[in-house]
Amino acid sequence: MRNLFVSFLFTILSLPLFAQYRTGLILPNKFLESNRRDSFCCVLFPDSDIFLYEKPAGKRAGKICRVGDPNDDENYYDSLYYKIKRSRPKLIGKELLREVGFDTYCYGFDDLKNGYVRIFTSYANFWISVYELHKMDYSICSWKDFIIHTTGKLPGFFPKQEGLNLMAKPSADSKVIAKMKGEEYEITPTGLCNGNWCKVTVKRYKKNPCIADKNDEPNLLKTYTGWIQIVDAVGNPLVWFYTHPC
Repeated sequence: MRNLFVSFLFTILSLPLFAQYRTGLILPNKFLESNRRDSFCCVLFPDSDIFLYEKPAGKRAGKICRVGDPNDDENYYDSLYYKIKRSRPKLIGKELLREVGFDTYCYGFDDLKNGYVRIFTSYANFWISVYELHKMDYSICSWKDFIIHTTGKLPGFFPKQEGLNLMAKPSADSKVIAKMKGEEYEITPTGLCNGNWCKVTVKRYKKNPCIADKNDEPNLLKTYTGWIQIVDAVGNPLVWFYTHPC
């Protein structure tokens, strides 16, 4: 009964933030607010074991754990393992993690139901409890919130390969200010959002500032202000970012 209540409670708590988003990241509670990203490193995840479930509020299938002695192994925080029932721990590949800072990774999740999030579906449909994460000072975070809260803490955001339209208003029917594609468009969210739409300032360069020669003529061509869809319908980001200075 207590587990059902906890699941219900976290479902209710998640609704305002995740009513329209089913994807996101698992991060330490203090990560988004911190201005010292260099105090975080490696693979971010609770040090204590986290149970894996076959389905939301279902049977335990195994756990995620670290292996070794943190006082003896310099790579202790670089890796995570999953253990299914009586099997030996198996290393979780970094291709299943999301880089959120210089040499800093976290888990992404691709679904949210009844206070549980689904992770690393390349292996199986395993779920973990948001309540258990919360007890260990970790939280789930939508991509939208990650982008807004990390503005100014990352080198910049850029449209994904398929491109983005910068609109005059937060609507697909609004006037198109600019069709943005490529690394010459640097996007900075202002913090003002309306659903999936966020107001941004955009700097258009001749060359991406990371590759422009400092001795060249002025690189900045134009500055715009407008609205973009910053995430898609399920919450996946429509922008990308460098995780360390170029």
